[in-house]
Amino acid sequence: MAILPFAVNESTRFISPTKTPEYLAAGKPVIATPIQDVIEPYGRLGFVKIVYDAASFIAYGEEELTTKDIQRSQRIDAFLDTMSWDSTWNEMHHLITQSMKQNKTLSYV
Repeated sequence: MAILPFAVNESTRFISPTKTPEYLAAGKPVIATPIQDVIEPYGRLGFVKIVYDAASFIAYGEEELTTKDIQRSQRIDAFLDTMSWDSTWNEMHHLITQSMKQNKTLSYV
């Protein structure tokens, strides 16, 4: 089991834990505190259990230790197949280039 036990405060408001897809790719069940970039998309898709208190953390942990959901694992694998550092770079490059074009700050585009 993998855990992402971040404090919920202003310092963690805009973090994006890169460990989330790594843990999922390793086939580990993941439990996390409510960090926005974990809730969306991983929590919404049912890939990560989002917990708001210690009692929920323990309950979900015990549940995950006894659960083997092959269909969820297949959905996770299919979702992760759509992700890569290359695709992230390409998307970011496109967005930056478009923004620079709109602001006319890129002379060679």
